[in-house]
Amino acid sequence: MTSRGRVDRSEWRWVAAWIAVALIVTSLPYAVGLARSTPDRVFSGATIAVEDVNSYIAKMRQGASGEWLFHLPYTAEPHAGALLYLFHLILGKLAAWIGLPLEWAYHAARVIFGALLLITLYRFIATFTGSTAIRRIAFWLATFAGGLGWVLMLSGRPNWLGSPPLDLILPEGFTFLVLYAMPHLALARTFLLLGLIVLWRERDGGTVGWLAGACWMAMALIVPFYVLVVYAIMFSALAASLRRLHRALVSRTLIACLIAASVPVYTWIVIVTSPVFATWNSQLQIRSPHPLHYVAAYVLIGGLALLSMRWAWRRGESWRRLVGWAVIVPPLLYAPFGAQRRLIESWQIPLSILAAVTLVRIVLPAARRSRMVRWLTRFPRYTSGGLQRWALSGLLLLATPTFGLLLLDQSLRAVVRESPMFRDGGEIAALDWLSARATYADVVLSAYATGNYLPTRVSARVFIGHGPETVHLEAKRPLVAKFYAAETGDDWREAFLREWGITYVFVGPFERELGTAHLSGQNYLRLEYDSEGYQVYRVSSDQ
Repeated sequence: MTSRGRVDRSEWRWVAAWIAVALIVTSLPYAVGLARSTPDRVFSGATIAVEDVNSYIAKMRQGASGEWLFHLPYTAEPHAGALLYLFHLILGKLAAWIGLPLEWAYHAARVIFGALLLITLYRFIATFTGSTAIRRIAFWLATFAGGLGWVLMLSGRPNWLGSPPLDLILPEGFTFLVLYAMPHLALARTFLLLGLIVLWRERDGGTVGWLAGACWMAMALIVPFYVLVVYAIMFSALAASLRRLHRALVSRTLIACLIAASVPVYTWIVIVTSPVFATWNSQLQIRSPHPLHYVAAYVLIGGLALLSMRWAWRRGESWRRLVGWAVIVPPLLYAPFGAQRRLIESWQIPLSILAAVTLVRIVLPAARRSRMVRWLTRFPRYTSGGLQRWALSGLLLLATPTFGLLLLDQSLRAVVRESPMFRDGGEIAALDWLSARATYADVVLSAYATGNYLPTRVSARVFIGHGPETVHLEAKRPLVAKFYAAETGDDWREAFLREWGITYVFVGPFERELGTAHLSGQNYLRLEYDSEGYQVYRVSSDQ
């Protein structure tokens, strides 16, 4: 056992080995996709949450194009830019400066910030205990553990109670998903934990509150509403310390929280003063599913954590903070907030630490005393320590099948080059042609499936292409279908294009699924690209 707060070299070597395992495993589906990519069937760079990853790369393209203010690329309405999504804008600028394709830059960031998160995670765990066993088990659980989503998947209930399993769709709830696909969430969580490490360290200092606040402001520049999570953690920590509440702790907590508030206040101002951003925010609804989904997602580590809460509460102030954090999150998940379920951010961490305590203090000693272990240790080939390790491995493996099935499924989809992971080579050629001509002043009309991918390769806006980021998406979908329908009159089509300021019309397989409109020869459209089943029309400026 080492002293609390210190991590020796042997521990860091162990952590480095598991970081390598985590990053290699989460990169396998991407490696398969890259290996299967050909000129006629091109890997997009995304395997999970493809629509959202496309939107992140589209934001990077804005940065690579020289933008510092974010504009929604998935809507036609003109609007002023704002200091939002700075992570992706800056990452796009770095990619352009280095000369790296945006998809490669995205995955480089995924690996780098994923490793940084795991290093910070272990350091955070070490602030609570000097037990190497507890540290390692907690780290492993917080990195790799999922829920019982695999049971729902194998039992043929992928949409149980109206929702997929949370360990397939909730990166805020599971570190593994962050490592797999969300570099911005990895960096945001790193700043969240760094702020807690700074604020909760035993040595007081005049700059502690300012440093923690700077960490959380950096976090908020990536994900503004994570400040609500921080406030909940701070409230529970102070409540847990009421008997021995220090003025210095309260002072530095208030300083840190006030600094962190600056970014969400700015975001709120943007939303209330911009009709376009206000509509985007109102459409960003990520509601919590049935409570039983949370039970299925956290019954393993949550059940183990419950067994150590009383012990932890009696251990002292630092452990009471963990208990408070574990207790305060569940009520938040049904608060009147559009992104309810995302308020679970980092909750897996205190649960994993408490669950590790239960395994080390209760489960493994009980296994050692069991009749079966005592009987087996009579044979030379079995030792008590070895059997405990096998028992622990078995328990831990119960928490991982969901992610194993996820990676297998994604890899198989990559093998068969399934859409939307892969894009048609003819579509890529058409988009690259358009990229050389279009700017963000242009609006491109296409089907939704095309529109979601188009801004990743073209510095232009699309009429529809993303759920929350297309303003009034459901009202626009019928308009797009009507435009491509063969029976629609040309007078309506022309008036529609003029009304929305559309400058290019894209036609490919997804658009032909909507209708077989005959667009050639119309005086308001000029065919400028026609190859491999794809056409791009320029809307005439003549009125």
